[in-house]
Amino acid sequence: MVFVMLVTAVPAFAVTGKSSYYKMTPDKTTASPGDTITYSVKLGPIDSVCCMRFEIIIPDGLTYVEGSGKAVEGLAAKLKAPIAEFTESTKMFVAGSGNYTSTDETELMTFQCKVNADASGEQVVKLYVEDPDDLFDQDEDNIAVDEYTLSTITVKAAPKPATALTLNKTEMSLTTGQDDTSLVATVTPADSTDTVVWFTNAPEVANVDAATGKVTAVAPGEAVITAKAGEQSATCTVRVTCAHALTTVAAKDSNCTEKGWDAYQKCSLCENLFDMSGNPISAIPYRATNDDHDFNTSDWGYKEADGHAHICNRNADHHDTVIAHTPGAAATETTAQTCTECGYIIQPATGHIHAKHLTKVDAVNVTCTTDGNKEYYKCDCGKFFEDDAANVEIEDHSSVVLKATGHSYTVKKTDEAHRRSTAADCREYDTYWYTCANDAAHSAKDDAEATDKFYNGRRGAHVYGTDWVNCGTAGHAHKCKFDDTYDAVKAHRPGPAATETEDQVCLDCGAVLAERTGHIHANHLTPVKGKAATCTADGNKAYYKCSCGAFFEDAAAKTEIKDKNSVVLKATGHSYTVKKTDEAHRRSTAADCREYDTYWYTCANDATHSAKDDAAATDKFYNGALGAHVYGTDWVDLGESGHAHKCLYDDTYDAAQPHTPDHEGGATFDYAVKCTECQHVIEEQLEEGTIRVEVPFKLIVKKTGEMDPAKESFQFMIEPFGTTVKTTIVKDTITTDGEKTYEGSFVFTCKERDARLIAEGFILSQIKGTAEGWKYDEAKFYVMPMFVDNYDSIDGWRFFQVSDKENLDTNNPLEEIIFTNSYNMKKQSEVVTPPETTKPTETPTPSEPPKPTETIKPAIPTTTTETPAPVDTKKPAASNEKKAPKTDDNGMMALWFTLFLAGSAVAGTTIISKKRKTNVR
Repeated sequence: MVFVMLVTAVPAFAVTGKSSYYKMTPDKTTASPGDTITYSVKLGPIDSVCCMRFEIIIPDGLTYVEGSGKAVEGLAAKLKAPIAEFTESTKMFVAGSGNYTSTDETELMTFQCKVNADASGEQVVKLYVEDPDDLFDQDEDNIAVDEYTLSTITVKAAPKPATALTLNKTEMSLTTGQDDTSLVATVTPADSTDTVVWFTNAPEVANVDAATGKVTAVAPGEAVITAKAGEQSATCTVRVTCAHALTTVAAKDSNCTEKGWDAYQKCSLCENLFDMSGNPISAIPYRATNDDHDFNTSDWGYKEADGHAHICNRNADHHDTVIAHTPGAAATETTAQTCTECGYIIQPATGHIHAKHLTKVDAVNVTCTTDGNKEYYKCDCGKFFEDDAANVEIEDHSSVVLKATGHSYTVKKTDEAHRRSTAADCREYDTYWYTCANDAAHSAKDDAEATDKFYNGRRGAHVYGTDWVNCGTAGHAHKCKFDDTYDAVKAHRPGPAATETEDQVCLDCGAVLAERTGHIHANHLTPVKGKAATCTADGNKAYYKCSCGAFFEDAAAKTEIKDKNSVVLKATGHSYTVKKTDEAHRRSTAADCREYDTYWYTCANDATHSAKDDAAATDKFYNGALGAHVYGTDWVDLGESGHAHKCLYDDTYDAAQPHTPDHEGGATFDYAVKCTECQHVIEEQLEEGTIRVEVPFKLIVKKTGEMDPAKESFQFMIEPFGTTVKTTIVKDTITTDGEKTYEGSFVFTCKERDARLIAEGFILSQIKGTAEGWKYDEAKFYVMPMFVDNYDSIDGWRFFQVSDKENLDTNNPLEEIIFTNSYNMKKQSEVVTPPETTKPTETPTPSEPPKPTETIKPAIPTTTTETPAPVDTKKPAASNEKKAPKTDDNGMMALWFTLFLAGSAVAGTTIISKKRKTNVR
């Protein structure tokens, strides 16, 4: 069944007093996340209804259950309507009627929603009536109904765990037996479903009510109270002190030994101490000791060097005033001096006094053979002392003994009395007997036990020979017969001067005074001329050659050429580096792009030599130009730029060719537009919920000047709709080349829900360009698509001319849209001015045609103004209002269209009839 819809916006009729209502009822008013709610929509009692339409709006907390929305079974038959259905993609309910009447509520449809996991609180589903014209009767009178009908459910929030927990106190002080309810826990978030539970780690010190948090002090000490909500917790430290029970401790006096104390109090519970005013004290308030002694006067208990005194019976360390001792007789070597009162020994007996019993022993000198001794004093008790006062005792008695020194044969005397022997020559020495250092009268000569008995004195005289011995440059001398000693050196006596073959020598000793000169190169040189090297023959530098074979750089033979090979200039050899690409040097010609033309190298040292003729050459030839590519026959997709043939041997392509669509009419919901050669997707397949609109037109290019029309692109546009419609431009240009008629199309897409607004029509026009020599057709056409069924395709078009005054000629519909552009240019760049007197207005810059692989964005601004309010046709329009295109029916402001049913069974029967105002602008 095919529906043809011709709809435009018109002013609504005034409300006639008729009214009804919509009711939307859920099957439950309270739900939890994950629950499914079924809604029922009803229409209230109605006198007469011909058409109804409304939209269901789902809140964010609910999700529409796909496939659940549908008109109640048999509704279309009940309403005697050709259509009664709910469209899920737009959430729109539409129904026609054959003048339906009911005194009861009529159930229209049901649908379901599922509660989202994060939903909470009230969730309101809305039934929205966009336009008063969306509910009217057979007489085309509006039936008053609320714009919104609401249905509310309450969602019980999902469990909310606590994310934080804090206490108003972190410390608290109580006394035993005290209750405290001031501890407060704060949970975040405030609506958390976790419950606060209280705990104590020391119930013997402080207990806590698990539900209320009331703290009870039990005994002195410290406890930690913990509040916990879910995984969160916080603590408070409670310190409990004692409620004291005090007992008085009476005061006690001190004496010389024991401390008394002031009166104080002591808690029988915690044993802490307090003064008589109840203030805590850290210790017993002891009194200081005093002088209350009990001395024993019958005995001198204290006897020390400072005197004697009586001792206290309570403490032996205490005594009365010390009295100085009364000395008795002076001490002797055998009796002590004592106090005549207490018997204290003031001075002990002196004992034996060495100074009174000393005998002096004189010193005795030691000799080589006999001992001696030091001076000292000897007491009759046997002790030795160094002084006559006996102050320094000599503990080691042997230390006073001086041992005999013995003989020390170290003294050398070279007189005749001590001579032992006389040297015969330089091979011997004079010898002498040693003398004792301790006694000069003793000689080693007479001591059989002496070890070093004698020593060497002066050496004997040398005995020189008669022959002269060379002593170097100093001269010559006679050498001793027995050692290397010489007598006085005398100067050499030179012989004849040295020659190249004879030395100069001393006439006496034969020493060489000047060596023979030897061979002198400068006297025997022959010059050798320089010679340049060639590719194949060596050369040499200029140099001098001596008869002895030595080489020199100069004629004076000052600089010898040690390396004789260095004068040789080696043959340069061939340097095949010169590239010549003429035919004379061609080696081979490339068969295809896998090969190169090759050429023989030429020697850089000699242009007549070629690597071709040199068997020893390594780099004989080089690559020139690459051979030609061999392209395959298959087309390769190059993306938006087109397709081309790929070389059989590398990644080179020939010239790219434009893609060829596999069908006309653009992409559909079933298939995309692809290239017939390479299968490139030129236009993506349409998605569900999208409508593709393709407006056909023709463009005639005329030649009105001397020159043929140049190649040019022309751009077209549709003017904004009367309400918010988002469109995506797919194609808005056509390219021409020469004088002829061109087939074109303006293509855009929009959402399915906006199809009813597209059906109201729109204006298509050409964007006026600025290309030189062109006159652009400024005609405007009103375009109305004829949609099939539920706006999923277009069956045909209606076109109307819009005049310069924006009048719409509805009596003469057009079969097609034709634009005519003319090109007027003289030859030799002489421009013919088009016959226009008005200044060209600025036009939008033509947008570049969208690329198939990119997301297509709207090229036409989307209007966001609200739908115009109904206009009273009896009143003249305000001067600032935009006028709609006029009809030819006596200049009426309103244009009426009718939606017809195109079918053999009910052809010509009105299904839905509604007047709307045509908003061309």
